[in-house]
Amino acid sequence: MEKDFRAFNSKLLLFGEYTVLEGSSAVACPFEKFKAKFRMGEETNFLGFYQDFHQYMKSMDLTPWTTVFRDDAFKAACEEGMFFDPEIPVGYGIGSSGAFTAAVYDAFVDPLEQTDLKSLQSLFAAMESYFHGRSSGFDPLISYINRPVMNDGKGNLSLVDLPGDYFHPYGLYLIDSGMARSTATYVEIFREKLLMEQYREKFILPLVRINEELIMSYTKAKVDLSIIQKLTELSYIQLKAFPEMILPEMAEIWREVYVSGKHLIKLCGAGGGGFYYLFSSDIEDFISLFPEIRPIEVFK
Repeated sequence: MEKDFRAFNSKLLLFGEYTVLEGSSAVACPFEKFKAKFRMGEETNFLGFYQDFHQYMKSMDLTPWTTVFRDDAFKAACEEGMFFDPEIPVGYGIGSSGAFTAAVYDAFVDPLEQTDLKSLQSLFAAMESYFHGRSSGFDPLISYINRPVMNDGKGNLSLVDLPGDYFHPYGLYLIDSGMARSTATYVEIFREKLLMEQYREKFILPLVRINEELIMSYTKAKVDLSIIQKLTELSYIQLKAFPEMILPEMAEIWREVYVSGKHLIKLCGAGGGGFYYLFSSDIEDFISLFPEIRPIEVFK
């Protein structure tokens, strides 16, 4: 049996890595390069993960959202061969579990009467917590509405427009570390480091300030002659503040390109493995320096 399932884009957290946990703003957008959707296969698939997630959803109390999970329909679709087909690499920080959550809501949860961003986010948070133990719901929200969203750090969400050429002459790219990672592991490391007041004052407070300035300028498309200087400062502080979150081989590249002024690297999500961001004013130069790396264009 063939069904018409919607495809969902991956998401990119452009700014706000870790500082969002300290109450600062974050901005994320959908990324069309990687998508995921349910498809129909030929063999029954109601076992293992799908059976476990079905039970998790059945046990959820959805009355706060006045909706229902159509568990019989989900089970029947799995038994008929439904499976989740992700082009989105898992463990790379670009929302594979968020896309799955959005896909389940779209196909098997009755639409909410209140479809404001906060209501959707809170439901998605409860659903995606199956994967992470605790979720903000931000990733599935981005995938589902397919629009850039800013979180002001105080619980308020707003749709924003993001100019692709704002960081000219720098383009924005993803570079692949070649290794997946677990977000929860690195978040726990960060929370432990925050217990040291000196660490907070030396690294996190400056990061919060720069992050806020970048997001406010970017989301309002303000002319900011110091934007490259702020990106440079952000890259430098992240390298110093998050050594545990940066693979040694990536840290070496990070330091090497930083001194040239042509390229800047920053975290993409939690760090560790997965993707990293590359801001580059001369992508051909970067490729000549590291021919084994094939950057993926985000904005040019």
